[in-house]
Amino acid sequence: MKTIRVLVADESVFVRQQITKMLSGRADITIIGGASNGGEAVVKVLDLLPNVVVMGCKMPLMNGFEAMKKIIELTGIPVIMLIINSKKPENDIEEARSNGASDWVVLKSAFISNVLLTIKVELIDKILKVSEHNTSKIIKPTIHEISNPKVADSTNNLPPENDEYIKSIINKDLIKQRVPKIVEIVVIGVSTGGPMALHQLVPKLPANFPVPIVIVQHMPAHFTATLAIRLNEMSDIQVTEAVNGMNLSAGSVYLAKGGKQIQVTKDRKIRLSDDDFNVIYKPSIDVLVNSIIDVYGGNVVGVMMTGLGNDGVLALKRLHRKGGYIIAQDEQSSIVFGMPKAVIDAQIVNEISSLKDLAETICLCVGIHAFNPENENNF
Repeated sequence: MKTIRVLVADESVFVRQQITKMLSGRADITIIGGASNGGEAVVKVLDLLPNVVVMGCKMPLMNGFEAMKKIIELTGIPVIMLIINSKKPENDIEEARSNGASDWVVLKSAFISNVLLTIKVELIDKILKVSEHNTSKIIKPTIHEISNPKVADSTNNLPPENDEYIKSIINKDLIKQRVPKIVEIVVIGVSTGGPMALHQLVPKLPANFPVPIVIVQHMPAHFTATLAIRLNEMSDIQVTEAVNGMNLSAGSVYLAKGGKQIQVTKDRKIRLSDDDFNVIYKPSIDVLVNSIIDVYGGNVVGVMMTGLGNDGVLALKRLHRKGGYIIAQDEQSSIVFGMPKAVIDAQIVNEISSLKDLAETICLCVGIHAFNPENENNF
């Protein structure tokens, strides 16, 4: 029997506990986690990949409707809205429907346990029903080694003039273009599918990583703080959300703050601002990479991971001209191949790496090995 994995998100601890209680004891349903606000819900969905999300519509930081819209946009995982409205539930029902809810359950009050439990049969029935029609866009990727010829075959949708270029990167028998003699910083750009990919990358980076790492993950405000905390808990290397004026230090990962532009200053500190720089993303990979080039020149490793669009390509072209080393995530392990494909199309990539190997690829650029959680004898 297939077990339906459910994540419960609601600002009320009582509501989360009661829903967990009513669903416990079933062989076909398992509660895999909870969230108290919309931002945390999105991060946990991307981390845990439930089959169904049960979401309260009233939550702090980001309400349930906004979080549901983002979850559906990024993953396609079905969301059942829990509507607690004693006066006009019709308004919330319409908003749930218009934002893509797979279904909803209306509760007149959540303050009495026996009232909440009256929805048990209805909620279970709807969880079973929507899980049968799960149209999730996230499928755990099958990772191929770079040497696998299928990686080259998978690039058939690229322009023909790129064929030889891509094959030269993938073919291990050819000499790779050299990493700069001195690497002073690593910059990573990532968007759609990024939180899940970062959960597989960052914990493999050792605490003794010899240079700072700065990551731009396209996310709104309030998401990035939760993501940074989660990554820090999982990792030996220190992970923090970037703060204005913070010094860059070796052995640390700095996650750009959602809703702010991030730059590196001449004195090698973080600068956050509300400037738009005539770009659509905030934070923007282009803005960050350009500032890094101004400080470090070509002594930079630039990494482009899964994501939609082409943010970062212009600045990485400049980094390529300066002699920086550029790595792109491969198509097989990318949830969305837009951003990595864009830098490959631009013919500025030195190496294409699967997500499984990406930490080791980055670490080799700075002369160390990645940490493999399955092997305690790494060091």
